[in-house]
Amino acid sequence: MKLERRSPRVNRRVRIRYGDARTPHTGYTTNVSRGGFCLEGRRLFTPGTELWVQIGDSKRVYRGTVVWTRRTPTALIHAGYFHMMGISLELAREVRMRASLSAAA
Repeated sequence: MKLERRSPRVNRRVRIRYGDARTPHTGYTTNVSRGGFCLEGRRLFTPGTELWVQIGDSKRVYRGTVVWTRRTPTALIHAGYFHMMGISLELAREVRMRASLSAAA
């Protein structure tokens, strides 16, 4: 199923810390839009999972929801490739996310 995109994507690589209530993980954005971003990371969560997200060096924590995932085969993970997830952020947090991404550049 192809998801409809509501806003254009901007290629941007920013370090992201993310996780559930138990363990923090580090990943990177590949592209960013007004509603969220594509995340590359070693830890994959299932669609519908709510995560906490920190962008760049910001101390601010956002709530995101996993919208889609793309699993990378284990052999490629060991070779340095990553899983991918689409993360959606709430509308009220979009402006703060853009400000954090600008500051991280």
